Amino acid sequence: MRSLIEKIELRSSEASLSESYDVGFTWDAVGGKRMITKKLPDGRFLVTSPGGDPNGMGQYIFNADDVDFDVRNDTAKLAQMKKDSEADARDASRKKEAEDTNGFADQFSPMMRKKVINALLKTMLFNGVIKTRKKAIEDKVSSGAIVEKSKKYSRILIDDKGAFLREADLTKIGIDYAEYLIKTRYRNKGGNK
Repeated sequence: MRSLIEKIELRSSEASLSESYDVGFTWDAVGGKRMITKKLPDGRFLVTSPGGDPNGMGQYIFNADDVDFDVRNDTAKLAQMKKDSEADARDASRKKEAEDTNGFADQFSPMMRKKVINALLKTMLFNGVIKTRKKAIEDKVSSGAIVEKSKKYSRILIDDKGAFLREADLTKIGIDYAEYLIKTRYRNKGGNK
């Protein structure tokens, strides 16, 4: 935490930009652009915002220091809003990618689709690595695993080395997703299964 002396030195070392403000100066604010439209005799500024009307709405009187503060504050707010917007876009992109089931969930009603996606996005431990069921199934299928009926278990997702995941581990939805991926893969390659 800065001491009072450091704050005063920092404040005095920051050059005031008020000398560069004059009639016609504009800046981006949260509510739109602002512009200095008139310099008053006492050194204060008349600032207008877009949408201002002749009755004085959207017009403000600022001291030079207030203009400094407002410009810096608006710049910081707009930068944070842009950063938040970009983060929201990234999050939406990640969510869309995570919920992409290669068309599998699209065959269900919206309510059931959500249940399917939630079941596939559940994280579990697979071979010592934390993954979603979806990712584990996609990895197995992409490496050549197939779904087989088992005497001991109902259905299993088994790879060429004999390692398998039970329906109890992947859920019925998970095994159905694996079958869908396998059928889709063979159909896309022109084969029959």
